[in-house]
Amino acid sequence: GVPLYTTHGATSTEALGSTLRKKAQRHGSVGSSTAMASLERSLGEACDRLDALYRVRQRSARVLKPGGRWEEDCGNVIGRVAALVARGEAAEREQVFDLFAERRVLQVIAALGREGPVSVKQRVLRACALLAQNIRRQQALYLLLSSPAIDAILRDAPAFLDDDETRCVFVALLKTLSVRLDATTVQFFVSDDRAFPLHDAAVGALEKIGEEPFGTPERAGCLATLLHCWGVDDANARRACAGRAPDALNAVGRALARAFHAAVDALDDAYLLQGGAAEIEDLATFLRDAAASNTPAASHAAHDTASAVAAFLAATVVGGPAPPER
Repeated sequence: GVPLYTTHGATSTEALGSTLRKKAQRHGSVGSSTAMASLERSLGEACDRLDALYRVRQRSARVLKPGGRWEEDCGNVIGRVAALVARGEAAEREQVFDLFAERRVLQVIAALGREGPVSVKQRVLRACALLAQNIRRQQALYLLLSSPAIDAILRDAPAFLDDDETRCVFVALLKTLSVRLDATTVQFFVSDDRAFPLHDAAVGALEKIGEEPFGTPERAGCLATLLHCWGVDDANARRACAGRAPDALNAVGRALARAFHAAVDALDDAYLLQGGAAEIEDLATFLRDAAASNTPAASHAAHDTASAVAAFLAATVVGGPAPPER
């Protein structure tokens, strides 16, 4: 008849459980703080290493061998810095991005993107895209997008367009940045001289791709970037797009005509015919969306391009091949 647990014993057990939970919470808090401190320490070490690599580049650019140890180390450290900042953002650790900004690491990364070999350029572009995609806090995002380093990369677009793989990575960055574009952030992309480097870089990449008949991810990325630029509700942005928007639509018109002929030439090949039809649909959809955009220059150019393509195709089908100049 003796109870296994007395009231006093139950109370003691509850007290013990509460004490253990509090200890676990304290240990968890300490563990989390330790992990974050380790993250900041790792970022600081990576920044130091990147600074050292950049100084080596400045002193010894002519003697560094392509594909050598410096190139490998530089690419790895750039990727590590971006990944550490992204981890800090995911953990809502403001100090991590603050350290990144305080050390002016993005300026060093951008300089390596302009001056470094192809593999380093690609790592720089991927790092910038990773940052733009993962920065969550508004203040940190504004600091990133307003950085002169991002503007310098966009203005230096020709340096990223000649190599096919580098151009593909560059277009991916353009698309990522354009997703962040809205009525507030547009001020970071349109400068006082009414230049819109993000928009103009997308036009330049689209022209560089040329008239490849069947769609590529690059072209799709360029078109998505342009629609974001033309869709933002900002008078300065609309004015800044006016100069190059018709060039973009002309490039799309040429690609659309080329896709039509490629599809006709591929009538005996079901796979190529399907690809050509899909490309025609994508480009025609882009013209429709451009015509409905907030940017008059793009809207008018889209209507003109659609009319020109229709006339070209009518002449081709009804009266034989159109002259090359048409």
